[in-house]
This record gives sequence, structure tokens and C-alpha cells, in this order.
Amino acid sequence: GGVAGGDQEEVLAAFAEAFDVAPSASRFKKAGVAFIQEQVAHWPHLAPPHASQWINSMPKLLWTLQMRDPELTHTVLVLLGSLARRSAALPEARSLMASLQARLVPFFRATLPSGESAAGPFAHLPPATQRQALALLYFLAPLTPALLAAMAASLTLPSLPKDSLSRALEMVALLADRRLQPLDSALSLLVTVAANADCEGLQE
Repeated sequence: GGVAGGDQEEVLAAFAEAFDVAPSASRFKKAGVAFIQEQVAHWPHLAPPHASQWINSMPKLLWTLQMRDPELTHTVLVLLGSLARRSAALPEARSLMASLQARLVPFFRATLPSGESAAGPFAHLPPATQRQALALLYFLAPLTPALLAAMAASLTLPSLPKDSLSRALEMVALLADRRLQPLDSALSLLVTVAANADCEGLQE
């Protein structure tokens, strides 16, 4: 069960602070994610005091982990996907999950201090974890132009497994078909990816 007793607020506050500063690949961070999973098991209907803070910290964790712990990355994506799926029940929860989109952009495409773009961690993760990331995006829809652009950039990388590419395109087409994503933005992503594929074909 969760933390109980009169000191609950103090314990959770101390944990939230420690979790925030712990190194991303540390054993404490991994244990902390498991603890958060337990605490938000009934979110958004039962929300612990620091739920929003914990949820908001997850995209940064995905970025800082890079490829150091694919298992923990997978766990975080499963957690966020579950929360996004359940957030439809309450407008405030839906708003919180939608606000994560800007923080998730670097996970797909990072902007370096030089201003250049580079592939985010998504492109280098195992296919099963990539599928989990796509499932999260499905439940966050409608996706913002910035997140769609970052996703398109990652989908055009030659190293991306073909299965992940086809699943991503199917997901975007499904969102448009179910009117969860504006048709013009979905088509724009599909055209971007198709144009890149045509260019690669010409180069081969």
C-alpha cells in the first residue's frame, strides 16, 4: 500500500526532493519510479500531493537516461501511457498529461546548444520500448505540431527498425481516422516520412 500515518506529507515531500536530485541511472531512481507507480495506481481519482510534480518529471528522466537503462525507460513509458489513458476521465488530469508533450520533444529530437538537431533517445531504444513510446503518444493525442515534427524526424532515421516506422505510421493514420488528430497534421507527417523514403530510394 501507500505511505500511511500522520507523517505522510513529510515523507512524500522528502521523497519528492530526493527523487528529483537522484542520478537518472541510480538504484534509488529505479526504486523511486516503482514507488511512484504504486502511489499513482488510482490516479487521477485518488491523487497523492506530489502526483503532478512526479508526472511532470518523467519526460526529463526519459531524456537524461538516454540509453543507459532501457528497462527503466520502458517502465517510465508504461507508467506514462497508463496515466494518459486514465486521464480522459478528468479535465484537469487531461490537461496535465497534454502539457507533457513539450517536454517529450527532446526524447524524439533534441536541439543541441549549437542550434543543430540530433536524434533523441527514442531512435536508439529496443523496438519493444519504441512501441511503448508510440502507445503513449496515441493516448496523448491530439499531438502538437512540435511533437509531431520531432517524431517525424526520428522516423526518417535510417537506423530506425522498419517495424517501428510502420507502427508509427499506422498509429498516426488511426488517430486521424478516429478524429483524435487533425487530418492535415497527420497527412503532413506522412508526407514528410514518405518524401524522405523517396530520397533514400534515389540515393541507393
